[in-house]
Amino acid sequence: MIENNYVKQSGGDAIVPQFCYKPLIQYNVSDTASFSHSKWDLTSKENGTWQVNAGIWPWLCYFPNFQYNEAFNTVDNYDGEAFDCDSGTGTIYQYNYSHDNEGGFMLICSPKNFDSLIRYNISQNDRKHLFLVSNSLNPDYNDPRYPGISEEETANVYNNTFYTGGGLDVTVMSQEEPGYVRMKNNLFYNEGTNTTPYWQPAHYGDEHPATVKYDHNLYYGYTNLPNNEENPIIVKSPSVELTGAYNAISIPGEPQHERGATEEEAVEGQVMTAPGTGGNGMNSVTGYQLTSASPAINAGTSLADNGGHDYFGNALADGQIDIGAHEYNGEITPPTSSTEESSSTEESSSSTEESSSTKPSSSSTEESSSTKPSSSSTEESSSTKPSSSSTEESSSTKPSSSSIEESSSTKPSSSSTEESSSTKPSSSSSTEGSSSTKPSSSSTEESSSTKPSSSSTEESSSTKPTSSSTEESSSTEESSSSMEESSSTKPSSSITEERS
Repeated sequence: MIENNYVKQSGGDAIVPQFCYKPLIQYNVSDTASFSHSKWDLTSKENGTWQVNAGIWPWLCYFPNFQYNEAFNTVDNYDGEAFDCDSGTGTIYQYNYSHDNEGGFMLICSPKNFDSLIRYNISQNDRKHLFLVSNSLNPDYNDPRYPGISEEETANVYNNTFYTGGGLDVTVMSQEEPGYVRMKNNLFYNEGTNTTPYWQPAHYGDEHPATVKYDHNLYYGYTNLPNNEENPIIVKSPSVELTGAYNAISIPGEPQHERGATEEEAVEGQVMTAPGTGGNGMNSVTGYQLTSASPAINAGTSLADNGGHDYFGNALADGQIDIGAHEYNGEITPPTSSTEESSSTEESSSSTEESSSTKPSSSSTEESSSTKPSSSSTEESSSTKPSSSSTEESSSTKPSSSSIEESSSTKPSSSSTEESSSTKPSSSSSTEGSSSTKPSSSSTEESSSTKPSSSSTEESSSTKPTSSSTEESSSTEESSSSMEESSSTKPSSSITEERS
């Protein structure tokens, strides 16, 4: 066991167990590994100074387990990644935090590398590339050195969260070497400059068969995605126009590795509470927890032997897996919709539309009023607080996999306010404990929706004027004419799934 060590400015690697059987490496910190490379050029094979390093990794080990480690500021040296699965069998990386490493997040190295497993890790602002893969194994591609390798023996990468911040030019897959990986339930969140990264590795700079398979991953801030992604979740970024741009394969007859993302398949929604706000320390990454209305909730695919809990300690018990390193277990804001659901009765020429909307505040659940302006009418709005006799407040819980699809609101304009609620644990919680538990009334934002009862008039918090009349919403008045009641939930740009 190697644990509770802080290694700073090591000349080469920080921590490397060798020739071990089932070593456990946990609660360690690698700070500025490969420091010698910041002073001298040690990557020249010609003059004999060839030396490549990473932060924390194994060499020729059987079933090593790396967990709850932090690696940051590793100096680039051809490798320079935080972590490395290297020349061994059954390497596991889980619940680790990687940030600001010049060589990237992970190296999956060597044809002698079998059964690597990388899950529930968080990467923030790792440079150059997220992955350098050179494990030359692939069940779909004839490798004469290792014929008949099964899919289970290639690297499996699932339920990780990758964040690239503003101003950084980072690709996903290095174009230096080929390798073979299965990617599932990962959250790729990009606010950097490279919106068309490579999703497939190459063979020393040339095109190579698509040896990385993708399924049920979420993509934010990219105009392209892997062509073999079977179930993508594409979330629209306000700063990225989905132009359909991607990296085309130039070899005649070679299938394209990528395709362009389209506006039609993109959804809107705040994915995480505060991405990019992690600092030093395993507990500094609460901003990577999902919001209560995140498109990542219940969007993943179930995997056997998933480790039992997420990065923050939340149990993976209900079989409804989220995308990314956080498994949300709080109350869920009903999904947004693309069409407004309303019931209207035309008994008088001027009708009153009443709509009730809820907007959680940072400290408690409060109801606020929203106005929808019209050029020919007066806007009036009043904030209502539903009473127990006329309004039911229902808090939605985590929906089942078969959800009821309902159309409840119109597609918002670009200026509409997105509402989200999230749970944030305190920084004092441990990495093994759960830092994302059910919200309390004092520190957690709750989302609630009001439902009209059959015997009462729903109180309104928004007005929607028409060209012929001024529609007023009031908490005390009931009009003699029938009122059109509609309950709106948080809007989204694509589909409506009301999870109950």
